[in-house]
Amino acid sequence: MHGIEFKDYVDLLLPVSAHIHLVDAAGTDIEGIQLGKGEIDFDYILGEICKSDERYWLLPEIFQGHVDSGAGFKEAILILDSML
Repeated sequence: MHGIEFKDYVDLLLPVSAHIHLVDAAGTDIEGIQLGKGEIDFDYILGEICKSDERYWLLPEIFQGHVDSGAGFKEAILILDSML
């Protein structure tokens, strides 16, 4: 990522963020897949969030998450809850 490690981006942006859109991705052109199915290091992100004294809004971004009465979003919330 432009010569900057993912964890460095998290460390740089987390202190100036109020809400976080969580999206998983694979490779350079697949995004919006279900949380935990791609390459994003959610253990690191969520660990840093949990260590912080700040409160954040966490918003899962799932491609077509609204289909079937929001099934993708509901699954993402359950996955996120299990990760926390």
